[in-house]
Parts: sequence; structure tokens; C-alpha cells
Amino acid sequence: MSAPSTPNKKRRVEITLDEDQTPRATLLNRIAALEREQAAQLSPSRSPSPTKSSTKSTTSNASSSRRKFSSLDLSNEGIIKRQLTGPRAPHLPQPIKDALLRIQNLERCKGVLSATSNTPDIDALLDEFDLDHTVFADSPGEGSRLTPESVDDIGSDARRCFEMDHDEPVWNVEVHNPLLKKVFRTGEDRLVDFSLCTTAPIIKEYLPTPTPDKRIDFCLYIDPRHDPDPQSAAKAEALRQGLPQKSINHTSYSALHSYPIAVSLETKRSGNDFDGAVLQIAVWQAAHWKMLRSLLHKAAPARLGEDNDARLEAQYVDDALGKLGALHGIIIQGHEWYYAATSPELTNPDGTPSLRTILWLHQPIGRTNSGLGIHKIAAFLEYMKTWTGTVYWPWFKKHVLD
Repeated sequence: MSAPSTPNKKRRVEITLDEDQTPRATLLNRIAALEREQAAQLSPSRSPSPTKSSTKSTTSNASSSRRKFSSLDLSNEGIIKRQLTGPRAPHLPQPIKDALLRIQNLERCKGVLSATSNTPDIDALLDEFDLDHTVFADSPGEGSRLTPESVDDIGSDARRCFEMDHDEPVWNVEVHNPLLKKVFRTGEDRLVDFSLCTTAPIIKEYLPTPTPDKRIDFCLYIDPRHDPDPQSAAKAEALRQGLPQKSINHTSYSALHSYPIAVSLETKRSGNDFDGAVLQIAVWQAAHWKMLRSLLHKAAPARLGEDNDARLEAQYVDDALGKLGALHGIIIQGHEWYYAATSPELTNPDGTPSLRTILWLHQPIGRTNSGLGIHKIAAFLEYMKTWTGTVYWPWFKKHVLD
């Protein structure tokens, strides 16, 4: 399914914003070298204080998003909203518990910085926030690896975006993309990477009924070519040949056809339409779960052999989904980064099978208005990188590829 075309790019962005969609920017063409000029063209100029009409439009969009979400739990493939209250809440999937425990440690300033960051040039940060040795992670693979210079640059750009009241595409270019790049493209490990995906539509076969198409801004994905098993890339290519749009994902965006998506990130400018972001990431991940169900049903006959029947196949799918447990997401609104997640509802309250998705909201991660906040965000992104490579990818290989 391809995105509709229009001769007027500026108008397309405005229409998309009204529909709670991520703006379809031209940024994707040069993701490795996003230019400020492109973002400035995509973002309409704004006055220092919003007009009455813009305020009314924002309020209308938020109300529209809430109305759309309020009816989603009624359908067979609906979305149920649940509040995150802490890592020890009952019925919380284990991956979400683990993520909340990591955030809890970051809130207490424990394990925020990589052990390799314990050098004299970090002393200014330690003094500014009165931090002790527990701020350093025990393992070199944990914690933020950002340099003081990188943190200063990100913080300066975030402050400028906030003070100039820039729109979402500019925040993506100036702040979010550089931060993600510092985390995921530093060092030799390239198994897990990120991509801007504002123009990536959901494949219609995976779109939960009766929801409209929704898009997000960034995703974390796996590059099978960097897997230690040299057969992984070939298996991924063979699998996608028989899938809708020949994509191994729930989106038809061609750049990601061969690279399994794991984590979703949705962004909004400061103070704008948080409800819209919730709706976007909810529908996107519900489609992700629907795709995983489809892939598991496709794989089930070969794994169950001659004993396969509808009941055993359904049980196999539910067992596999239960082992994965959850999909992680991040919602960004200006400076603020929040953790969100989804999990599959396998049975209804009456014990009958369910195809609905549970959306878990939301827990603050960090803020880009301080050096410590930026390090906390980077540390959590490192955690997401590790989960993608050591949990999601092994699960995907075992239950889908192998």
C-alpha cells in the first residue's frame, strides 16, 4: 500500500497533522544527513504565541483522537488502555516489568552512565547533579555512552526547538535523529539500528479492524546481515517472498522490507496532541501483533507436524506470543520522553480467545532539557537496543525464521 501523492508538500503535512498522522516529510531520502534547511521548509513559521485558531485546532485534534480511541476496545481486534502503576503491578508482562525496573533505577540515578564514561571529563556532570559512583553501570554494555560534547549539542538544539516553538519535523531533525544516531551508530555492532519511518503505511491485511492507518516517526529494527548466523539474512529474504507486499514487517515501506521492526517511537512537538501520539503508537503496535499472529500461524504446521489441528495451532500461537510478552514503545513530546508498551490479550474475561491488544501507559524516562536527562534517555535506549538484540530477535528467529 503506497502513500497517496499530492503536488503540494506543505499542504500534505498540514492535512496529515489534522488526521493525527506523523508528517510525511522528505527527510527519509537523506536520513544519514538530515539538513536543517529541509526541516525549516517542512515546518510552517509560527508566531511566538499561538493564535486562537491554532489552539482550537490542537484542541479539536486531541478530542478527535480521544473519541477514536474510546471505541477501539469494542471490536474483536480492539485496543484496551491500561495505566502503568509500577513494576510490581499484577498481571504485568515480564518485559514491561523489566523495563520499568530499569527506568526506576534511572530515576534514582543508578547505572545512568556507562562504566567506560568514568573519566575526568564527566566530573562536571557529577558535580552539577551531586552524583556518586552508583551513577556508573556495572556492565560496559549498560548506561549512556554519550560524550559531554554530544550531550551539550543535543541539549542546545532541544532548547532552541523549544524556545522557537518548532514543529515535529524540526524536533526530529535537530534533536531526536542526532540522539538516536549517537546511541545506535557508535561502535561496530550494527545488528540493531534505527530508521525514520514517517511515510511507512500499515499493510491493509494487518490493520486491526476497524481502525484507520496510523504512522509513527522512528523504529528500531534488526539487520539480519549482521547476525552471527550467516543464514539469518537468507531465511529472512525467503520468508518475506510469501508475505503481503513481500515485507517481513507490518508496513509496506520498502526500505524496511527485509529488516524486522522491534521498537516503535512516536514524536510530537512540545505541548501538542499527546492523545494523537497515543492513538498512533497503539494502532501501529496492534498491527505489529496482528502480523506476528499471522507469521506464527504460517509457521505452526511445520512445527506441529501431523498432530496439527486448529486447536493446537491456536495454542501454539498463543504460547509463542506469551513468551515474547510485550512490545516496547516510546512517546516523545518536545523535551519529554515516555515509555509505553503493548501486550496481546490472549483470552477475554469470560475465557474465550481474544485478539485484542493491551496498551500500557505511560512512564517518564527523561527530558532533553538537562544533561542528566539526556543521559537517562540514552541509557534507556541502550536498554532497548539490548532487548531488541537479545530478546526480540532470538524469539523471532526461533518462532518465525527457523
